[in-house]
Amino acid sequence: MPMNVGAPYAARPAYRQPATRMTRKVGAPLAVMIVLGVAAGLVMVLIGLVSPLLFGVGLVPALLFFGGAVLAYLWLDRWEPEPLRLILFALLWGGSVAIVGSLLVELAFGLVVPSPELQVAVGAPIIEEAFKGALLLVMLTGRRRHEMNTLVDFLFYAGMVGLGFAFVEDLLYISSSESVGGALVTAALRLIMGVFAHPFFTSATAIGLYFATRASNGAIKALLGIGGYLVAVGLHAAWNGSSVFGLGAYLLTYLLLFVPLFAGLIVLAIRSRRVEGRTVVAQLPRMVAEDLVSPREADWLSSLRGRRAGFAAVKTAAGPSAVKQARHFADVVTELAFLRERIAAGMATQETFQAEAELVESVRTERGLALPGLMKTWQTLPGQTSAPGYPVPPGANTAGQPGYVQGPPAYPVNVAPPTTAAGASPHVGYGIAPQAAPSWGSSYGVMPGTPRRATPAVPPVVEHSPSSTPTPPRPMANLPTNRDIGPQRAVEVPPTPEIEAVGPRRASPPEPEAVTWPPSPDERDSQTTP
Repeated sequence: MPMNVGAPYAARPAYRQPATRMTRKVGAPLAVMIVLGVAAGLVMVLIGLVSPLLFGVGLVPALLFFGGAVLAYLWLDRWEPEPLRLILFALLWGGSVAIVGSLLVELAFGLVVPSPELQVAVGAPIIEEAFKGALLLVMLTGRRRHEMNTLVDFLFYAGMVGLGFAFVEDLLYISSSESVGGALVTAALRLIMGVFAHPFFTSATAIGLYFATRASNGAIKALLGIGGYLVAVGLHAAWNGSSVFGLGAYLLTYLLLFVPLFAGLIVLAIRSRRVEGRTVVAQLPRMVAEDLVSPREADWLSSLRGRRAGFAAVKTAAGPSAVKQARHFADVVTELAFLRERIAAGMATQETFQAEAELVESVRTERGLALPGLMKTWQTLPGQTSAPGYPVPPGANTAGQPGYVQGPPAYPVNVAPPTTAAGASPHVGYGIAPQAAPSWGSSYGVMPGTPRRATPAVPPVVEHSPSSTPTPPRPMANLPTNRDIGPQRAVEVPPTPEIEAVGPRRASPPEPEAVTWPPSPDERDSQTTP
């Protein structure tokens, strides 16, 4: 919305009444989820029918180990937690579509290639990695692609589809054992040593697809995507092939190849999560300048530790429902930061800009819904009597209520707004000087428990005076007359009905005398040279 720079603050929309939260469409229809759930349930029932006793023996440890693996991936994905429906979608895809499809194609492959060794070392890796990797391709279509922003997102969904596949496959192998002892040995080998095996293989496909989405050339995109898949097949073939040559070859391959590679994947994942944090911090000053978040909010949104402390303080002060609203607010802020990073990297399409506009509205909505709980939390801080940065909602009776400020938001004068290509600020009129943005936490109070420096006093705010009388325009002087220009022919301009309808001109200020420009027809006649 264009702003009138000279207008008083009362004419500006300082606060937008929040609308009802929009339903977040993530591209996982309920009907598809039901079909996948039913298919996964039928697979589990069929496995249980093979040997109910052995199935029960393997089910409990499988739930424990795979539950811990899922928690590890959820810990990795803390900056932008994925929607629960998409998490279930990936798990069910691995436990139904990938399992059933792989079994059917492997049966057909066995008819063509009767060698069991080739089926295990060649056929299974090619087929299984194709079905698991297909989930990542599905995630890059429709509205699901908006969730695939960073390398952590690709690794996360590769882990989820791999865990769903491995959970069902391990139960199938355990139930197919000849005895309880054999089932326990199989469970130990597959659960203790190989719980992350399938997620590890599919992570190679995920890394290739991530860099493919960052490439601009179509041939390079295809090369990176196919290359990642081939690396996944090679790792899977090495895992399966080593078991064909006996337990000694399997353990040697495990220690010399897979342990170092898996450690490298862990380091890559943690570094990628730190990159996500730097992306959020880099985008927060722009959101502050756009009035999407306040400086105090940007402080605790800038780190995972600050978010944990902030959510804990909100829960203590305002209850569980308020902390849920605060989490929604933090999620959409992070998603907007990631999307804008993609735009800055030159990977934007028309759909990307449309998604950005929707996310901006979502940030405003979620902030408005979270505002009551945040306000209550600020008021409980030691020595805190107001919450700078929150404008007064229209029509709200805030007389004598702490936590609201009259007039413009209390943004500091040292927060730089975004600039246009010509260097002019599109947010002039807000009292924000184009200087370097501060480090969050250097000038504002923070949530209890947040590791920040001591909080100094709130910096002065640029004052706006809504009731001040506008300064009259300065009169123009030394304007050229016809005598200065030279001899001109007198031209009589008859008055038009529009000019007559205007009426007399407004008198100029007495001191100093103003010159009316352009001159009236009578003045023009008197100034022309005869």
